[in-house]
Amino acid sequence: TASYYALAVDSGWNQLANPFDFLIGWDMVRFEDNGTVVTGHPSDILDDAAWWYDGDQFLSVDSIPAWDGFFVNIKKNNIRILFPYREYITIVFADRPDAAALGDWHLGLELFGRNTEFRDACNFIGVRPDALVGGDRYDFAEPPSPPGAPYLALTIPESAGLYSSDYRPQFDDGAEWLLKLSAGEKRVLKITDLETLPADMEAWLVFDNNTRLQVIDDRDIDINDFVNEARLIVGTRNYVNSEMEELIPRTFALEQNYPNPFNPVTNISFDLPEAGRVRLEVFNILGQNVRTLVDREMTPGTYLVEWDSRDNGGESVASGIYFYRITYGDISTTKKMVLLK
Repeated sequence: TASYYALAVDSGWNQLANPFDFLIGWDMVRFEDNGTVVTGHPSDILDDAAWWYDGDQFLSVDSIPAWDGFFVNIKKNNIRILFPYREYITIVFADRPDAAALGDWHLGLELFGRNTEFRDACNFIGVRPDALVGGDRYDFAEPPSPPGAPYLALTIPESAGLYSSDYRPQFDDGAEWLLKLSAGEKRVLKITDLETLPADMEAWLVFDNNTRLQVIDDRDIDINDFVNEARLIVGTRNYVNSEMEELIPRTFALEQNYPNPFNPVTNISFDLPEAGRVRLEVFNILGQNVRTLVDREMTPGTYLVEWDSRDNGGESVASGIYFYRITYGDISTTKKMVLLK
């Protein structure tokens, strides 16, 4: 039997450290509840996850590096954590139960900034046979965010706080998850493991500025600087349509930018009724290309694109009249805007 080094912890998030000069397996760590050593990691005592920060992001790990710190979320008072005097061979990164093995599905969610190395990657949603609509043993709290780092968190029905994972019971029609996004510039959202979704289901994002798009692969999704929340809707087409009226715009439309006049940032909105190649450009009064904002294949939906009055080289442009033009299949439409500094 292993001997243990004991340390009292409080309810809530605790920042701890491996007290030894060797790796400790997370499954070897034990907990003492009001004087009684319990078996395993009971869900009424803690979230069964050790969050280790690697300098860029939090990672859920199966082993704690020597002398290194980690975070754990404790749910009760009068708890002591017991570190074993036993060495673990190698560090292993943890993951949620394999969806394919359970016959269910999961999606991975990641938020990062283009101008920073920080990221929040260990976030999961999905279904499990024994999961609940509210909190359950698959739902882990969101770890504390490092200063200046982005965070993506989930809210759970009838549960307080923010979570990094939320699994629901199996359903035939659909379900919705609410994402909370930290403020910041040039944020990017990525959703992975879409291949685990049932063939008759699709995933859509609806942001709090009413922009919406279908998630069809794990490409980067640029987030408008003013967006703080998003609904992630997963379900059949009938379910998605019932959740969002006019899910797919019926016609193409390019809206007038707002604000207009502007200084230094304005927003350009457009509707796409079908998937296609989209090119959105800004021109000066001489007809010269100043900035290419979009040039890629896009799915149907409503989009909002920001222009920060900088050219393709990153330099601020002068006050004056500018034109923005969108090319979408055989359609080409141009509108005028005014930059006043």
